[in-house]
Amino acid sequence: MYKTATVALGGNYDHSKELVIEALELLKKLSKIEFKQSSLYQTAAISPIAQSDFINAACSFKTDLSPHDLFHEMEKIEKSLGKVPKPKDFPRPIDLDLLFYEGVFSDRPELTIPHPLWQERLFVLEPLSEITDCVIDPRTNTPIFLSQLIKKQSAQEVKKLQTT
Repeated sequence: MYKTATVALGGNYDHSKELVIEALELLKKLSKIEFKQSSLYQTAAISPIAQSDFINAACSFKTDLSPHDLFHEMEKIEKSLGKVPKPKDFPRPIDLDLLFYEGVFSDRPELTIPHPLWQERLFVLEPLSEITDCVIDPRTNTPIFLSQLIKKQSAQEVKKLQTT
């Protein structure tokens, strides 16, 4: 049975725009049907360390992989695109976050679904709002309307770059 997975992408190296585009193509290969992707966005880094802006995007797709198998495939994609372990808040070439997996709530250290803090990050909400109006909270099975969450965010500037 196919389930919908939702992924946020980002990176802030000089070539992260190309890496995000390549990661979207690689994620598309994990999709069985209904692959949707947002435009690319440029976002200032939220970090105590001075660094370049991020390039962000989001996608959703149907997959027959389990959440853990999908997460491991996403880790393989990250590594293939040059991601290596780094301390929190350091620049990174690419980052793939599994935001949602249809019907699944997981509060395990190795995989938390929905992704922590997703509701507080405009760099996640703006791209995500291009591919869906709302998401279903897997804990309560209730809809969360993205436009309402976006209205609450004002501290971060997110600039739409292009349609992918």
